[in-house]
Amino acid sequence: MVIPPRIGPGRPAAYCADPDHNPVRAHRATRRFADKAAASAEQTDAGRLAAELERARARGVEAERARHLAEVDAHAARRERDAALALRDLAVEDAADARDAAAEAVSRMRHEFDREVAAVAAVADAEIARAHTAHTFGGRRPRLTA
Repeated sequence: MVIPPRIGPGRPAAYCADPDHNPVRAHRATRRFADKAAASAEQTDAGRLAAELERARARGVEAERARHLAEVDAHAARRERDAALALRDLAVEDAADARDAAAEAVSRMRHEFDREVAAVAAVADAEIARAHTAHTFGGRRPRLTA
């Protein structure tokens, strides 16, 4: 004879409807539902294994997709790095060209300045010589004979 569980709060634990929580029926429940549990466990295991396999495949696909995206990002980063290095090389070449042009301009300017100073010095030397001659002889210049 099976005693039905009482409805409502405060019912004794012995009459709990759950066989796992019922100490009176626990030993009967294990024997009674063992065959059903074994059959459903096999089905559940097969379903669980299929679901687990599907999840593993999905994880594999996601990992492959992530690897591919990482590879694409790495290639893009390499291209950006190569472009940056090329720009740096161009900047270094431009700086070297500008430095060479500046050195050449400075050298040319110094040469022109030296020529101008030499011309002014020659004029000054001629003026000094003329003044010296005029001062030395005064009004007693020797006659120029032809």
